[in-house]
Amino acid sequence: MSKFEPGTEYADVPLHTLTSWGIGGTAKRLYVPASFDDLAAYLANTSEESPFWLGLGSNLLVSDQGLQRRPVILTQGLQKINALSDGGIYVEAGVPCAKVSRLCAQLD
Repeated sequence: MSKFEPGTEYADVPLHTLTSWGIGGTAKRLYVPASFDDLAAYLANTSEESPFWLGLGSNLLVSDQGLQRRPVILTQGLQKINALSDGGIYVEAGVPCAKVSRLCAQLD
């Protein structure tokens, strides 16, 4: 997956660079939130009903025609994961499942 600057919106992004299969057309717009608050503000200021949430791209096949909805990449700005004092964990949407599993195994 290509690296993007968190807190930035991009135009005409080739989606094949964001999938493990290396296929897919172009996204007219793509956003990379810098934080949870940044994402909330961005969504509050957009008229689009539902973005396309994008993680690591390992289970994603994208049409050569691209996506109509705006992709929002979660894996570069929403990476917080913490063990909580009550035994729970705080995990943001961009944290890979394997990282969550490792933390849980360490806490057990």
